[in-house]
Amino acid sequence: MKNVIIFLTVVVCVSCQTKKENSSVSLNHFSDPLLIQIKEHQDRRAAKKAINFFSHENPIYRAEAAEAFASIQDTLSIEKLSVLLNDKEVKVRKACAYAMGQMYHAEAGEKLKNQLDIEDSVAVRKVLWEAIGKCISKEQLNYFTSILIEDPIELEGYSWGLYRAGVRGIYNDTLIAKAAGLLYPNYSFETRFAAAHFLARTSNIDISLQLDSIIGSAMYDVSPFVRMASTNALRHDNSKNTIRAITQSIVKDPDYRVRINALRAMNSFELVDFQEVAFNALADVNVNVALAATALLSNKMHPSIHKRLIHTADSLDHWLVRAKLLEVALKASPQDESLVEKIKSMYITTKNNYEKAALINALGSSFLGYDFIVTQIFSTKVKAISTSGITTLAQLRASDYFPEALALPLADVFKQAILSGDIAMIGTVTSVISNPDYAYKQHYDTIDFLYQAKKKLKLPKDNEGMQALQKAIDFFEGNLTPIPVKNEYNHPIDWELVKSIATRQKIKISTTKGEIIIETLVEEAPGSVANFMELMKKGYYNEKNFHRVVPNFVAQGGCNRGDGWGGEDYSIRSEFAPLKYSEGYVGMASAGKDTEGTQWFITHSPTPHLDGRYTIFARVSEGMEIVHQLEIGDQIISMEEL
Repeated sequence: MKNVIIFLTVVVCVSCQTKKENSSVSLNHFSDPLLIQIKEHQDRRAAKKAINFFSHENPIYRAEAAEAFASIQDTLSIEKLSVLLNDKEVKVRKACAYAMGQMYHAEAGEKLKNQLDIEDSVAVRKVLWEAIGKCISKEQLNYFTSILIEDPIELEGYSWGLYRAGVRGIYNDTLIAKAAGLLYPNYSFETRFAAAHFLARTSNIDISLQLDSIIGSAMYDVSPFVRMASTNALRHDNSKNTIRAITQSIVKDPDYRVRINALRAMNSFELVDFQEVAFNALADVNVNVALAATALLSNKMHPSIHKRLIHTADSLDHWLVRAKLLEVALKASPQDESLVEKIKSMYITTKNNYEKAALINALGSSFLGYDFIVTQIFSTKVKAISTSGITTLAQLRASDYFPEALALPLADVFKQAILSGDIAMIGTVTSVISNPDYAYKQHYDTIDFLYQAKKKLKLPKDNEGMQALQKAIDFFEGNLTPIPVKNEYNHPIDWELVKSIATRQKIKISTTKGEIIIETLVEEAPGSVANFMELMKKGYYNEKNFHRVVPNFVAQGGCNRGDGWGGEDYSIRSEFAPLKYSEGYVGMASAGKDTEGTQWFITHSPTPHLDGRYTIFARVSEGMEIVHQLEIGDQIISMEEL
């Protein structure tokens, strides 16, 4: 997520065989050594050195240095940034406002609010409003509720500020009414979009007085992105009007993503209100809609639909929808031995490892599958299967009907899983045994096995497992002050490689579904782009799978294990710039700030809750229709520069 771009156009006569002879390439701005220096300070989190550029005579460097703090996020720099917030250059003030918002700190919020009182640039005021929303306290809410904004550009920033405050739980009834009022078509797309997301992602709000506005937006807004968010907002209400609007109209929207959100909104309804709609959705032309329907049926499962679930599953061709539906069926009737045997048989027969993983997960709906699951976890070499199996056992332990007779055997299985050294097993199991409700302190005479497992792990590659083990150790030893696990700086940016990358270098990703072309954002995220390009040039991503696809969210790949727990023996830094995740944006997956490595994802639609938290390093320029078709198990065949 990154910005402030300087273009240096250079005509390059290439001898490189990957470029057309005599082609003109727009090189990025890192031919400037001072810009490299600023980004290097950002990458190394050298706050004091970056601050030295705040007084530079060139506003380009002042702006870049200010923006660096969006990634450094050193709260001790708030005072220095607030001084720079009065810079005579608009781009510097915008960069300061964005960086201060990224602190999510009350002190920053107060200084941003003070600046808004004197700021005369509409462009800066827009950024200030959103930044204030990230930092504002409940005591300052009157600042949002009492103001009247007429300028349409500033109003967009105000709407984003509402959203940023709302997702932090900072809101009141007046703001709910204001947000609903901003859904009307006379406002800009950005204003409507941010307001709709405020209503969709703010928890536990009462929208009963704003239903007409929200339903109208969900049904008729010209933008599918606004319709998606407004539809999601309707999850807060289960009145007859809402049920009628969703089940009779919105679920038939021409955009599959709106249909998915309609199904998700039905989680607030009773099964009788949506049963037929959900079963019909299982036959939707888009498999992601069908998967959303299985999730809905699972959440509202009832024994009365047990046989219908099995019958419907038998009629389906798609392996994942079928497996998910059988999971729901077994959940509806966990004592159905014939269904357990059916799922086992399907598992043994299929050659699709991701289908095996899904079927293992389905068996987790019944304790009758326990022995089979344990056997598969420790006999398979396929990480996607073993990870699914251990996750399934963790879910079984969380069941309200967990039989105490399994407590000690499962404790032994969990111990064996941790001692295996497998990072996915460690990460999954430690969260279970650290739950005080399960009384694992009584099951283990010693926790030496946790220390043994910890010795096998190495930072930065095993950061997730190391964090999980340390939390478990802290729990068992009663440490009131947990010991943090931190990735030290370990992977410097290859600046020679960065300088060779075109400003908007295009990469063709050939998949089993078709070709996707992405455009890298090297000036905004040089470290992430260089890392991606280096791995690509080595052929690292060839034959890797998309291991995670969440309907109307992301398609994720780049894992060398195929289960989402993989990576290499290094980590790179998070890089945040004032970009927003829209449809087809490419971000780095992470286990927390500064833990990125090899995995990345592409968004199906705008996902503003990821903004400023996950690095944006590219965006899709062609082939978005292929992205929407990607499924778990689809493969990256190859990548090449264009």
